[in-house]
Parts: sequence; structure tokens; C-alpha cells
Amino acid sequence: MIRTVAGLALAMSVCAGDGCLNVSGNNNGSIPLAEFLPINTKGYCETVVLAFDKKVATVIDNHIVNLRADAYRSVKSGTMSKDKWSVELNYDYKVNGIYSLNNLTRYKEDRLSGFDYQFFMKPGIGVKVIDREKYKFDVQADLVYGQDKPALLPIRDSLSSKVGAIYQWQIEDDLRLIEESTFRFNLEERQNYFIYTKVGIENRVNRHVSMGINYKINFLNMFPSLNSDRTFLVSLIIAY
Repeated sequence: MIRTVAGLALAMSVCAGDGCLNVSGNNNGSIPLAEFLPINTKGYCETVVLAFDKKVATVIDNHIVNLRADAYRSVKSGTMSKDKWSVELNYDYKVNGIYSLNNLTRYKEDRLSGFDYQFFMKPGIGVKVIDREKYKFDVQADLVYGQDKPALLPIRDSLSSKVGAIYQWQIEDDLRLIEESTFRFNLEERQNYFIYTKVGIENRVNRHVSMGINYKINFLNMFPSLNSDRTFLVSLIIAY
């Protein structure tokens, strides 16, 4: 079976850092496509921003390929407060109902992060610890090769380890709680690490539209960037 989906997102405000847990598939086999996100954020800047986020996914038997691109730019009082874009390609292979293998490649540019660009590749393995109708718990471990180009400094390579978990509770047929956390640290310079956590509730209106409320925390401790960001958002998710 082949399934192709795409999405578009509009957002308000900004957030620093990025977090992602790649677990093959989700609780109902569907993929969120579009989100319209009014966001209240406290990070390295506070403003209103128009954001673009598009995702295309194709499923062929046990193979899942995701292509995603996003771009964010905002101006506050005549000064650029956010200017970044990224593109990523993720491949998942479901070994069986419990184990999955994946590989993600990502390129990112963020003028305000202190880096000219950031690139990483990460093979990983996912495990479904609990897979019941109401409760689902997935864990994932990755080995991350990264290449960063700090502004006015030479390119540096790094090898990191990343672990993550995601818990889902189907409270009612149309109401779901999601908790997600990841931790990544540099194997050579362990003082460099990244923490991401998210708690959210999604309420399905119909088979194509859902409403969501999420609270996210990003913390990045990696020279030249050291920042903490908290984001509260209300989203409209459209799947087609």
C-alpha cells in the first residue's frame, strides 16, 4: 500500500532549539498533516512570526519514507528576530510489531543560533514496549554523527548518543494524551547536551480535523548556544 500525505503550518511567535523522536508509525496509523499554531514562547526573543512547515510521507508495506521542510522568519522592531530553515529525510523499516530501524538525515541553517549551518545523520532502533488499545509506550536509541559550522570558527565534527521515549494514553475515542522526551549528549564533550520534553492533549473533531494543546521545553547547552525555551501552543491539525 502506498500513502502520500502533505501538510502546511502557520505559526505565531518563536522557539529555540529542536527536538524530534522518530518512532516508526503512531497510534492509529495516520500522520498529522497541517497545524495552525498560535504560540506563546519565552526564549531568546519574543515576537509574532509566520512559519512554514510541510511534510510528505509515503508508506510501502514495512517501509516508511518522510520528507519534511520548514522555514521560519520574523522581524521585531525592525530587527530580524528569527531566520532559519531546515530539510530532513527519514526512513523507517518495521522489522516486526515490536522493533523498527530508521535513519534520519537533516540539514539546518539558523542565522541567530551562532552557527552557519548544522548537519547530522542518525541511525537508530525503536522498540514498542507497550502497544495496547489505550496505552502505548515507545523508546528509541540513536547514534548521531553531526557536523556543525560555528560562525567565524572552523567546521567541527561530533558523535552523540540520543535516547527518547513517547507515551500515549487514549483517554476517550476522540481524546488523547501524549508525553515525549529526548536527551542527546556529545560522546566526546559530554558538557554539550540537548533536552526536549513535550506534553500535549489532542481532541479529534472528525477523521480529518483535530485540536491540540501542547507545552514544550527545549534546553540546549552547546557552545556557542546556551538557551532554554518554553512554548505553549494551541494547534489545528488537518489530515487528508
